[in-house]
Amino acid sequence: MTPFAVNLAKLSDEELVKLQLHANDWYVVHARRLLQERAATPNWKNKPVHTALRDMLANELDATKRLRGLWALSVTGGLDTESLLALLSDTNAHVRAWTIQLLCENQKPPIKAVEKFANMAKSDPSPVVRLYLAAALQRLPLEQRWSIATGLVGHAEDTD
Repeated sequence: MTPFAVNLAKLSDEELVKLQLHANDWYVVHARRLLQERAATPNWKNKPVHTALRDMLANELDATKRLRGLWALSVTGGLDTESLLALLSDTNAHVRAWTIQLLCENQKPPIKAVEKFANMAKSDPSPVVRLYLAAALQRLPLEQRWSIATGLVGHAEDTD
C-alpha cells in the first residue's frame, strides 16, 4: 500500500471548518487542532469561521456533527457565556452535557449556570446530563454544590 500524504495545514479556515463534517475522525481532529492553533495567532479572522461553526451547531441533524461544531467553537474562542447558557436548554442531551463541561472548565461557571444546573439536576430526563452534573460538582465551590447534589440524589433510577 502506498502512503497517502495529507497536509491539512495548506487548507483555508473555511475548508478546515468543512472537515468538521468529515466521516473520518482523523480529519476532524486535526482540522480542529489547526483551527485552534490559528485562533491563537493575533491576526486571525474568526467571524466567518465562527459563523459557519455556529450554523453547524444549530442546524446539523446528527448530534456528533453538532458536538464537533461546539468543540471547534470552544477551542477557537467562539463561545460566550450567553451562548453556553442557551445551550443548557438544547434538545440534545449530549449537547447539554458538553455545555456543562465547558462551563465548568475554568472552575468558575457563572451563577446563572449554577442555578440552571440545580434545576437540571432535579428535572433533566437524561442520565448523561445528570452524570455530567455529578462530575461538575468537583469543579464547583463547596457552597454551590449542595443544591445540585440534592437534585441528583432524587433520581432513584440512577442508584446503580
